[in-house]
Amino acid sequence: MKALQTDRVTGDDDASVLPSAHQRGGSSSRLWDTLTASNPARLGDARMTAEHIWVAIGLAGQGAFAMRLLLQWIQSERRKRSVVPIAFWYWSLGGGLTLLAYAIHRRDPVFILGQLFGVVIYLRNLYLIRAASRTSAGTQGTPPLTPGETETTALAGRIGPPGRIVLGAFALYFAAQVVLRLLTGTTVSFDEGEQIVLTQRLLLGYTSQPPLYTWLQSAVFALVGRGVLGLALLKNALLFSIYLFVWLIARRVSGSERTASTAVLATFLLPQISWEAQRDLTHSVLLTVASLATVWTLLRLAQDRRIRDAVLFGVCAGAGFLSKYNSVFFLAALLAAALSVREIRRELRARDLLLGLGLAALLAAPHFLWAAQHLSETTLQAGKLGIGRGSSLLAGSWKGFRALVEAGVGFLAPLAFACAVFFAVWRRAAPMPPAWPAGTALVRRTMVLFLLLTAIAIAISRATTVKEHWLMPALSLASIPAAIALENRWSRTGRRAFVAVVALGAVTVLLTMASRFAVPAWTGRYPRIQTPYEPIARQIREGGFTRGILVAPDQWIAGNLEQQFPDSLSIFADLAVFPTRSDVPWVFVWNPAWGKEIGEGGPAPNVRIFAAERRGFDLPAVPPRRAVARYSSTGGVALDLEFVVVPPPARRTLPASPGVAGTGER
Repeated sequence: MKALQTDRVTGDDDASVLPSAHQRGGSSSRLWDTLTASNPARLGDARMTAEHIWVAIGLAGQGAFAMRLLLQWIQSERRKRSVVPIAFWYWSLGGGLTLLAYAIHRRDPVFILGQLFGVVIYLRNLYLIRAASRTSAGTQGTPPLTPGETETTALAGRIGPPGRIVLGAFALYFAAQVVLRLLTGTTVSFDEGEQIVLTQRLLLGYTSQPPLYTWLQSAVFALVGRGVLGLALLKNALLFSIYLFVWLIARRVSGSERTASTAVLATFLLPQISWEAQRDLTHSVLLTVASLATVWTLLRLAQDRRIRDAVLFGVCAGAGFLSKYNSVFFLAALLAAALSVREIRRELRARDLLLGLGLAALLAAPHFLWAAQHLSETTLQAGKLGIGRGSSLLAGSWKGFRALVEAGVGFLAPLAFACAVFFAVWRRAAPMPPAWPAGTALVRRTMVLFLLLTAIAIAISRATTVKEHWLMPALSLASIPAAIALENRWSRTGRRAFVAVVALGAVTVLLTMASRFAVPAWTGRYPRIQTPYEPIARQIREGGFTRGILVAPDQWIAGNLEQQFPDSLSIFADLAVFPTRSDVPWVFVWNPAWGKEIGEGGPAPNVRIFAAERRGFDLPAVPPRRAVARYSSTGGVALDLEFVVVPPPARRTLPASPGVAGTGER
């Protein structure tokens, strides 16, 4: 049999030998062949490399150039004469700089000179426009603020000292979280393991979750390498974005950076965001970021009524669609809330909303077409909802409503308790109304309508399970009205005490995360995230598997073994979208303890079925080997697995021709 010559085992039975990773990444023609492949299996075999990222950057630059022409055309049609809006030059500058970076990467002197000359012209035009506006402002004076407008809303593009202090502190906090995650070790958690596995291939869809998080993770891996660093960077960047968008929304609706900073602090009192999201969540974190960004862009669209805000609204809404499917509920609640507030409904233009929604649908269409063709994969984890488990419509709905109430109360209880304490202890007699009551009403109604739509979905589907983090997109907004209420009622002493409480909570979370690698060395009790997988991999290699296809029962085992066998294709048994091949070695791994818990011996049921359907192999017919990992400090068993190595089928040989010595391979 030929030795494997690919950088990673591919998924075509009849696939030809592919070049190594550095050859693929450095060849534009091969990249073009991959992106335009007519065979879906071959497209699925593509892994995101640095070259893919640069192609995406180049396409983004071209998109910016196309957008500037679209905006110029729309403005000219609106005014019935040819005009060049200032946005034209900003889009030109953004597109020019992006394409200049791409040209430098390609080392194309013609491309570089062309873009460099254009960037100089764009900057000069923007300078002349800014100089003219300063001259006009100097001769006419600064116009007074309109009623209800504050200095921060007039300078909405700047972040003042309160915002810089709070957001800077949270940036340092998440940087510390990245360092702590690196110190914890290379073993990944369940959700991290799923991303390690899924990012082996670049597809339009994977499992019951949309693919945007995996696409972003692939991009980060292409830049910094596969492993814990890339996982931690993306996760903590998204978590910081949650606090950033809460601050931006709160400043819009309150007109005060101090209130916006209080909203950021109040968000930390939501445990699903400050703890659960930090510990082990992925798609819910991304959906929360996209949802908050959608609210912010809608508020901008209502206040400023600019085309670029409609485009941003569409991009954010589309990102929500590609983050998690319940984003549809959030967007419906947000639009219904916006239309129910008279001041916002009067400012929103139908064409802006249609432009944004059309762009969102366009961005999400490829994945939703994929999902329609792969319903078994899309609905794979529908059982988590407990759909139809109630004995009747009334019984099932009642269980679901109770679960919804418990999840909502559990999500909001710590923040509500803190607000009640501060209202009672530090109270000011003369509360002031928010600067933009319509914005506050939008935030509150969005939360209520989201819960109402969720309740309707529960009644229709008879779902009996609702988890707290499923409510993150909407209930993360709760900190904004809470901050407005706190700022209007408490004294300066109360504000300082609130900052101290949040700071104490942040230190507690950091110490708890640090305990995952510090405490076990003293107590001998190790968390799951410190399970050593190196001994497991060594024993599997001794059993005869070094490279090929590795199948595990779940994302945790598959993700951790993928890091030990980087040249192999690692799959968890419920993942059906990865193409496989039978002419390479396979290894099936499972935890026998899980089978004993459900009263079944032998291989895990999903691994056994996968082996029979995808490899045509009767797994229980072969006695398994054991792979045991022990903790170095205590010698206790950390993980006990069983595995079976299946060699590739023997290649048939042709008999030697008469008069010719030896045999030939076919």
